[in-house]
Amino acid sequence: MKPKTVIIFILLVIFAIIFIVATSWSKITYNPALNDSKPKYVCPKTEYIDCMPSIDRGSQQEKICNDKEYLNWAQINCPNFKGIAY
Repeated sequence: MKPKTVIIFILLVIFAIIFIVATSWSKITYNPALNDSKPKYVCPKTEYIDCMPSIDRGSQQEKICNDKEYLNWAQINCPNFKGIAY
């Protein structure tokens, strides 16, 4: 093979690898339940979570207050957590 042909072949292989990685990378999703090194939940920093209704609909606080699975987990796993407050 001629050196020029080898270089073109190598560049095509590199381009193909980059294309495959780039197109499949967007399909990768992170699932915290499958990653044991990072916990799915974190204990609240305070004894009570303030669940007083607010104007800010869809806020992170509102999501936490409506997440029954998280609240059950916190009751079981967080010794300082006493519950939600309205």
